[in-house]
This record gives sequence, structure tokens and C-alpha cells, in this order.
Amino acid sequence: MRIFSKVMAWVGLIILLAGIGLAAKVSFDIFGNMQPKNSVPAINPYPWIWAAVGSALLGGFLAGLGLGLASKYTALKAAAAAPAATTLPVAPAPAPAAEAPPVSTPPVD
Repeated sequence: MRIFSKVMAWVGLIILLAGIGLAAKVSFDIFGNMQPKNSVPAINPYPWIWAAVGSALLGGFLAGLGLGLASKYTALKAAAAAPAATTLPVAPAPAPAAEAPPVSTPPVD
């Protein structure tokens, strides 16, 4: 499970970087090269933008899932390694505070 989480984190990171690169390429193509002055027919940018967003989301999800599995595996491994019969020491209850003597007030006329 530990190897699977590392592989998933790396694959997710690679897909995330590919999505970011695709978004950069699409934005450069649309706003840099596809101006009417270049006599290049305009393309529909929406499929490319959605592909970039989708791959970035998928990569982020897989990377987060891989990192989450790694921490879950570490926590389970630590819990399995600890002996089950041990208990934590309990601190004694604090002593009750001593009551203050009653304050005598002078009589009011």
C-alpha cells in the first residue's frame, strides 16, 4: 500500500504539471499566436481549456489521494506497532482550593 500511494502521488503530480503546461500552451496559442493579424484561422479554445482544467483537477486529486494514503498507512503502522495493553499515566486530580475565611464587614448605620 505504501508503494501504491507513492506511485499515485507521483503520477498525480505528473498529470497536474501536464495540465498546467497544457493551460499555458493553450493560453499562449490563443492570446499570442491566434490574433487576426497573423492570418491564422481562429480555433475554438474551449475544448482545450476544459482539457487543461480537467487534467489539472485529476492530477491534483490523484496527488492528494496518494499523499492521504501515505499518512493513513503511517498512522496504521504506528498503531499496530504500539502494544495494545499499555495505558497512559493519569495525573492526580488537583487538590481543592482552601476556602478563604469569611470577611467581617463593619455594621452599617
